[in-house]
Amino acid sequence: MPDLIQTYLQTHSSRREVRAIALVHPLTTPLEGQFQKPRLLSFERRIDTSTEEETPDLCVVRYPFEALERWREWDALEREAPLHWVSRLEPLYDPADGLKRVARVFSSFEPKILKKHARNQLEGAKKQLEDWKRRMDRPDHRSSEQILALVRARTLLRTHLFPALLSRKGVWFESKWGYPELLRDLALLEAPRAVYALDHLYGFGGEDEAKRLIPATRGLGLSGAEREAKRALEGAYFDGAVMFLRDETAKRRAEDLSNWTHLSDSRRERLSLLLGLERSPLGLVALAAAESVLLEVERLVLLG
Repeated sequence: MPDLIQTYLQTHSSRREVRAIALVHPLTTPLEGQFQKPRLLSFERRIDTSTEEETPDLCVVRYPFEALERWREWDALEREAPLHWVSRLEPLYDPADGLKRVARVFSSFEPKILKKHARNQLEGAKKQLEDWKRRMDRPDHRSSEQILALVRARTLLRTHLFPALLSRKGVWFESKWGYPELLRDLALLEAPRAVYALDHLYGFGGEDEAKRLIPATRGLGLSGAEREAKRALEGAYFDGAVMFLRDETAKRRAEDLSNWTHLSDSRRERLSLLLGLERSPLGLVALAAAESVLLEVERLVLLG
């Protein structure tokens, strides 16, 4: 165990409000395994909501102790927990065996439970797709909604459709820098059209595109994202860097996207480059691409 984790454990496990501490072992790329900060989950009394604290060497996510008690049941775990973390936790301090009970939930899955989870993800994606298609069909929809539909299509792939595809096999997927590369390893042979749709929606372009985006981040409050993308480039995760910057831009500049027509030409130009608007489909075409992934994943889930 690294010294910094041992020190944290010795310091915090003696606090009365701390009831359990776990180390997360994420499914990740070799680069992230080398550079990623250790992540701890701490379950504590007298807090109401989860909070995340980050130091230069460590990331700690605190949860109410009551959450750990609820997560012993799959329904609450599925509804509330970050499954990509909880599925790979290592108990470090667990006097009441709460973490061990949660771990047993993952080790005792029946296929029907995983299939039901995948179907729940698909149902959530279907609902959001239908809502956005109705929104885009309105004659009074704003021009910015063409861009927002692309952002929504990308988000659905990452938060619903690929989790549905992989979770039915007990794979709870997360990656910051190498998402496309790792996804290809995990799913390309089984679901090629779904994986290729990620390229279509994100407009990957290899090393050249990744290097083109870095200067465009400056002056947009994206310095942290720029540093992270440079790390991805160091590991030759070029498409991962592009995906990361497109998603971070959409998240951190959401207000700009909603007020697109009021932005200056130079700001729109830089955001267009970062978001890949000239390389990716917009509006209903983007939503149709997401729907094609949904149909392929749904077919595989039903077959499985």
